[in-house]
Amino acid sequence: MEKRDGGIFITDEGIREMNSLVRAHRVVETLLVRAGIDPDKACELAKMFDYALPEEVVDRLYEYLGKPSKCPHGKDIPSPSS
Repeated sequence: MEKRDGGIFITDEGIREMNSLVRAHRVVETLLVRAGIDPDKACELAKMFDYALPEEVVDRLYEYLGKPSKCPHGKDIPSPSS
């Protein structure tokens, strides 16, 4: 983030980091649901460790899951380059 003109703006790097975290959460959530966990419970569980996964692991899980475009709640999974 950076401050300018009296407001706070998210930098391009910040947006990339945010998308990376959203991607990790939604990929982990998808994995947990496919393993038989309720979607809302999967969301809560994913929050416990999604931020700690290396991008390489998230990418491998994404591939393993067949490159899903949406999470179990119907939200888009950001692409790796977003």
